[in-house]
Amino acid sequence: MTATGHHRGHSAIYDGETWRYADGVPIGNAERPCVLCGVAASGFSEPDPCLGLLAGVRSACCGHGVTEPYVLLAEEGTK
Repeated sequence: MTATGHHRGHSAIYDGETWRYADGVPIGNAERPCVLCGVAASGFSEPDPCLGLLAGVRSACCGHGVTEPYVLLAEEGTK
């Protein structure tokens, strides 16, 4: 199975085992800066570098100039 998407604004492909940038480099091996603001996260699962940590938020993304931004609120009693 192959899927396509974006990681911090960069085109990405899932080959059934690993998400890779469009040039073939595994995403977890080479964090790239946001294409919109140029700020890099410190790791693959770190917060969106454009937004940082937001209280009461489970997940958020600025869209990195590719998609619409979104915010998923945390459920009551979770962090």
